[in-house]
Amino acid sequence: SSCSADHRLQEVSSSALSNMFADTSVIDTIVREEGLWSIISMANSPSPKIQRHAARAFWHLAVHHENKKLLYDLGGLSSLVKLARNGERNIQSTLLAEEAISRLSEDAFMRGKIKEEHGEPLK
Repeated sequence: SSCSADHRLQEVSSSALSNMFADTSVIDTIVREEGLWSIISMANSPSPKIQRHAARAFWHLAVHHENKKLLYDLGGLSSLVKLARNGERNIQSTLLAEEAISRLSEDAFMRGKIKEEHGEPLK
């Protein structure tokens, strides 16, 4: 059916985008071309696989200080916290999201926003 074909295409494309975020040389290009919107959209997918790919992309992105504020400005922190609260339903995305939040909290601005908006601790 076209619905399952669309879902499969979403899974494949989310995996590809997540893999691209692993390459630090292309992260700035992806961010500049508005790829963060795609990650945020993936994080809100009902599919555990797509959520896992989003969490992995956030995890890679959280390493780069210059992208942390942009991630916050675009609403990515809320999506990331939602992934971290998946718990047992999607343990892989939960763990990746928690690690991304930990990395983001190394930045004083982000640490303040995490605490201000979502409380501490997340676990």
